[in-house]
Amino acid sequence: MTSAVDRWERTSSEAPAAVPIAAHRARSLRRAAGVLGLTAAGIGVLTLAGWLLGSPALTSVVPEAGATKANTSVSLFLIGVSLWLLSDPGHHRVPRGVGKLLALTAASVGAVTLGEYFFGWDLGIDQLLFREPPGAPLTSHPGRMAPITALSLLLLGVALLLLNRQTRIRALAPWLALVTIIAAIFALATHAFIAGEVFQAESYPVVALPTAIAIFLLAVGVLLAQPEHRLVAIVASDTPGGFAARRLLPVAVIVPLLLAWLRLVGQRAGWYGVGLGLAFLTTASITIIMCLVWWNASLLYNADIQRAAAEEQVRRSRDELEERVNERTAELAQVNQVLRAQVEERDKAQRALQEERDFVSAILDVVGALVVVLDREGRIIRFNRACEQVTGYSFAEVEGRLFWDLFLLPEEVDGVRAVFDALTAGQFPNRHENYWRTRSGGRRLIAWSNSVLLHEGEERHVIATGIDITELRAAEDALNALNAELEQRVATRTAELRNAVERLEAEIRERQRAEEQNARLTEDLRQQAAELRAANEELESFSYSVSHDLRAPLRSIDGFSQAVLEDYADKLDETGQDYLQRVRRASQRMGQLIDDILKLSRVTRAEMCRETVDLSALARAISEELQQTEPDRRVEWHIAEGITAEGDPTLLRVVLDNLLGNAWKFTAHQPSPRIEFGARQEGGICVYYVRDNGVGFDPAYADKLFQAFQRLHTADEFTGSGIGLATVRRIVRRHGGRVWAEGAVGKGATFSFTLGS
Repeated sequence: MTSAVDRWERTSSEAPAAVPIAAHRARSLRRAAGVLGLTAAGIGVLTLAGWLLGSPALTSVVPEAGATKANTSVSLFLIGVSLWLLSDPGHHRVPRGVGKLLALTAASVGAVTLGEYFFGWDLGIDQLLFREPPGAPLTSHPGRMAPITALSLLLLGVALLLLNRQTRIRALAPWLALVTIIAAIFALATHAFIAGEVFQAESYPVVALPTAIAIFLLAVGVLLAQPEHRLVAIVASDTPGGFAARRLLPVAVIVPLLLAWLRLVGQRAGWYGVGLGLAFLTTASITIIMCLVWWNASLLYNADIQRAAAEEQVRRSRDELEERVNERTAELAQVNQVLRAQVEERDKAQRALQEERDFVSAILDVVGALVVVLDREGRIIRFNRACEQVTGYSFAEVEGRLFWDLFLLPEEVDGVRAVFDALTAGQFPNRHENYWRTRSGGRRLIAWSNSVLLHEGEERHVIATGIDITELRAAEDALNALNAELEQRVATRTAELRNAVERLEAEIRERQRAEEQNARLTEDLRQQAAELRAANEELESFSYSVSHDLRAPLRSIDGFSQAVLEDYADKLDETGQDYLQRVRRASQRMGQLIDDILKLSRVTRAEMCRETVDLSALARAISEELQQTEPDRRVEWHIAEGITAEGDPTLLRVVLDNLLGNAWKFTAHQPSPRIEFGARQEGGICVYYVRDNGVGFDPAYADKLFQAFQRLHTADEFTGSGIGLATVRRIVRRHGGRVWAEGAVGKGATFSFTLGS
């Protein structure tokens, strides 16, 4: 069954929204509530002092009209202080808790007293503080407060307990206060109009005049303490209804009391009888009510005229504002369109620039030389993979640190600082050697070639390119220990090797100068798209030239190393032979990398000739070529028929060569290898794919597959340099398409690509 409280909460939730009230007025009303609470508390203190001093003048303004009981005085004080503490929401938690405790105490006294009246109890609380003299008038029970007083204390205490609760039942507090106001007015009217008649009934429990005044003040204070409630907000608002209510309420309270009192005074003086007195009261009431109605009607009429004028002004202002907003919106739309185009152009340039940066970074990381870039203070700002491998430090660990404080031996710091100062002064010393300290405590001898990156004639960065010659120097020392004849011949070969190294260093310096030029061009190309295309062509040409010219010195290194091994193998110990084998393997590895760079450069520089290409026929031809390399190997081929595309036939042959070759390579360990070439439609775009059931790859590294020289398997597992997929991506992008990979470890891989129109 639904309770009365639940029904009241539901009704309250369905009521109209609260009337708005100004914040400053709400604060003023709450302060007024606190003042009324302290005033009522003061009345309680005065009446309690009357009991302490035995002064009837303090306990009752009119002694024959009954006195404020001691329990009532204490309860009024508690309620007054509680109202003062709870009326201000800014009070801290402890003061609010004290206020609730005081309100609960006063409400409990009222409830117990009502229980004594209704159930005939005598709990001994009436004269707990003070004993009333025998024969005290106007009370049925010595020391016991009137029933109206007890009820009022109970209602006020409950209202204060509900005052700051964050629930809908909180709205009951003003209604409880309103009931208490009516009870207080009744008590005051009793004293004003029929005091003599009541006072003669000594058994009737009378509400003392100080008590009635205090209860009225407290009830009004509880109302004012919740200014957002409709009962108060309507009166306090700046609406026409609020203006009318503030004028009517004082009249509604004072005028009936005054008219009734005047009627009573005239009757008691013998000026007229009961009938004439009622006629006088009725006529005066009608006249005053008519005046009030006309007064408030005129106020509301004037308010309506002012409101209509204000609404018209608001309408005109709104129309003007809408017109301005529309104009500004159109302007912003145009500006937004221009900005969007600029942003797209900038993003396009940034993507192109980032691709070139990634390409250059990949070249730096795979090159065998050590590359370190320092700022004008000697702090490390670039540190390639070769440096990380030699020192054991990652770039993240050394970035921003001073070069000579980290790697140099103490005795070599001054010499290296002198070289650095000469570089920053524009003297450009070409070569020097020094030892590097590694993380493990070892030492590596590095031969350096230095340069300075200039911008607008000012030195910006020092670029140092080094070669780890520790093993080479050890080999030289071992060869020097041979007999004179061998020493002469080895010296000759060593001189030739040094010449080859110098030529290699010269090529590296040339590449560095080209890279410096490219860096300057890259900085300028951020502003102009045309210059970006020129820089790309220059970088590709440079990569081709460097890769092509590096072959000669590498062949010399490989040849001379092989000659030493063949001619003097019996004169070298195992360590010397191992060092020379390492030199040969490093030169062969670098030769392979140079060949891959040449392939990638040719793909980029080749002229495109678009025509219709039969991709199915190309795939079948490539599969037959792969099968001929290993006739005994059985692979299940699935090549779809009738797949064609618009593009350069030579470049598309390179794409299928790399993709099908990778599938052939990575299914080598599969007992039942399967390779598929086909096409599908996705969103109106033809997607070509090569799928296999080989070793697959970790999807987390899918993006790295298409970066130059990136490999997910060691050379011992599968051959290759990591340039094939980078070549595929460049060719596909030149055709206006994109390429991506999907796969899982041990479950094969699928490489998909599209081609633009």
